Amino acid sequence: MGFLSTIGTMLPTLGTILGSLLTGVKATAGNSAVVPYRFGDGIICGFKRDDAGKIWFTNSSMDDGKMVTFAVPAIGDQAAETILVSSENKVDVTEIFHECASSDSTTCMISGSAVDAVRAHDAGMQNAFHYAAGGRNVPVDGATTSRIGSFLSVVCHADRAVFTSKKTIIQITSVNFYGCNDSEVTLTAIPAAASGTGSRVEVLFPTPFAKGAYLTIDVEVDMSDSVSILAEQNRMLVPMEKEELHTMRAAALALGKRG
Repeated sequence: MGFLSTIGTMLPTLGTILGSLLTGVKATAGNSAVVPYRFGDGIICGFKRDDAGKIWFTNSSMDDGKMVTFAVPAIGDQAAETILVSSENKVDVTEIFHECASSDSTTCMISGSAVDAVRAHDAGMQNAFHYAAGGRNVPVDGATTSRIGSFLSVVCHADRAVFTSKKTIIQITSVNFYGCNDSEVTLTAIPAAASGTGSRVEVLFPTPFAKGAYLTIDVEVDMSDSVSILAEQNRMLVPMEKEELHTMRAAALALGKRG
């Protein structure tokens, strides 16, 4: 699948992000505090706290086809969620931080990917993107469907995990299963799913987990149908203003120089 380039995944905690937004250096434009992330291939995303106190997840990448996702696991009554944001847009994530205030050590996942438009067109996958997400307390009972982010679900048996989605799973690029007593299974480059909506990928464990155990799952997936996901997700994308784009890009550039 050479048309989709996975640029990377970052694993900050919600508390670290919020602390930086509340106590960090203000952006040069206005009174906004920003936390930038810089991937390869010109992908820039991050968080911004505006004058009104709202927190935004932003994608200030310049070119179309560069997607970023922000994923949080299920916390309390809040279901696991993955938010997809296209280039030069932002989304309000204030309530996620408010609802997770008592769980500020929770690790979230931020990923970026870029699509080669020509190769994607040839492969019939123009709307492909990559995302990372996590699931917690997934039972090994062969029956319970657990949501992994917004786009993926899993049922875990003792000897295998079955992932399903309403969208097309191109490939599970890597997945980690952590069980009781520090038992762990790490798998990469899972075979691609059959094309079509409602895709299903079965992952066999080299060593079975005990039935009745509970697993923590971290997964990275290449998927298609980003256009329909952007239209269907419950969060409205807001176009970024030129000043915002300049601010986030400048902050990301400064971050790279400090590194």
